[in-house]
Amino acid sequence: MPKSRKSGRSPFVLIALLFFWSIIAGWGLAQAHQLPLSRFPHLADSTLNSSRPLESSPITISLEPLSPSLELGRQYYFENCTSCHVALPPIVLPTETWRELLLDSQHYGVTLNLPRGPVLKAIWMFLNQGSRAYGEDESIPFRIAQSRFFKALHPKVNFTSPPTASSCITCHIGTREFDYQRLSSEWENSP
Repeated sequence: MPKSRKSGRSPFVLIALLFFWSIIAGWGLAQAHQLPLSRFPHLADSTLNSSRPLESSPITISLEPLSPSLELGRQYYFENCTSCHVALPPIVLPTETWRELLLDSQHYGVTLNLPRGPVLKAIWMFLNQGSRAYGEDESIPFRIAQSRFFKALHPKVNFTSPPTASSCITCHIGTREFDYQRLSSEWENSP
């Protein structure tokens, strides 16, 4: 009696099943495990400004309408930053400052539990879109009083002491709602 020959497809089917199972398991693990921003070199790259979304110029008004992805980034940014201080409009600091702040858990003397993965990427997209690059020969400012962008937005304001994130509310009464257009009555009609 001749031996019955098994179909030659068996190893192929087994390998195909193993391959697809590996793909699905890898995808599932990647979704479940959020990686820090430093694991995404394209987000920490100094050329981030070249990949701006195709929208208008940088965000200048804190409450202007945004695309859904940037709106989500603004919401995450607001939620994460307002637990300690007011959320500054991205335009007051250069892109390089925001990048450094997002990559370093040491935040002005406090150790932060930085958001990770998609939340951090959404925040970065919002900050990157709303800020401008600093010149290569300029040092990166980590205080608003040192930022030429902040100074350009406040050309005729004489500060009695160096401005800080917490002093914004003196003139911008809507800072707690991320509205920097609403001014106190004292500054309403000033230049």
